[in-house]
Amino acid sequence: MTCPCAAGTAAVVAPHDGGSPYPRVFARHGWRTVAVVPERRQRPWAYPVAAVPAGHTGAVVHRGVRQTVKALRALGVSAVVAGSACGIETAERIAWQLGLPGADPASSPLRYDRGAQAARLSRVGIPALRSIRTTSLADALAWSRALPRPGYLLAPAAAGTPVAPVECANEVQIGAAWPAMRSAAARQCGSPHLVLSERPSRRQYTVNSATRPGPRGRPEHVVTDLWADVRTRHGLLDRADLLAPGSALSRTLSAAAARVLDALGVVCGPVTTRFVYGDDDRAED
Repeated sequence: MTCPCAAGTAAVVAPHDGGSPYPRVFARHGWRTVAVVPERRQRPWAYPVAAVPAGHTGAVVHRGVRQTVKALRALGVSAVVAGSACGIETAERIAWQLGLPGADPASSPLRYDRGAQAARLSRVGIPALRSIRTTSLADALAWSRALPRPGYLLAPAAAGTPVAPVECANEVQIGAAWPAMRSAAARQCGSPHLVLSERPSRRQYTVNSATRPGPRGRPEHVVTDLWADVRTRHGLLDRADLLAPGSALSRTLSAAAARVLDALGVVCGPVTTRFVYGDDDRAED
């Protein structure tokens, strides 16, 4: 995302009707927002959207990048953001064509696909939860047998999909949860791919940051806040405790977050990064 200081018009790609904070956030700074609404045949089945989603001053129906870019250029759009997980790739392609600062669309899956993220982090030497990305229950079960763990986490591959991850203790529970989650993921984001990973430990941390283009084109990552997540024995978030910015743990997490953001090609916009530390203090993202 790019957001110059002067007021202007921002395009919000694939916003969920009434569920996006962008209109009111931009409005506080004097900006207008225009919704970029995928045409019906490009939307996931359960994608909820109105002709002009609530809070936006107008809408452009997205039928193709060329037509959408032409329409947004005519509206004087100078910022582009994704309003949902299924809008990330399109938003980055539009920003690229408009000549606005943004990430390379060729690497978009790194910023919304859990499977692609884990593979990339492992390749560059950043420890990640071991996982498999697949649409096949048989492949997922074979992987779990090859990597016996105390528990597993099953989630849609598309991060940000409004389908809650499920903790599974064994093959029976994986098999029981699989059909409903695969169906829900396909309805909500258009992709039936799921990711089965080793279950994270209870020691989890959340790092919120904002990235902007810096000198010589290198991105600058600024950590805004860090939290220690306290979870129940079922893995649900019980509360989050704010970490002191100057603590050793905060410095460690901030440095790790910068490495992750660089590895995933984040060059602008807000990002939430979650970290897990196992019993041996091995960092797992």
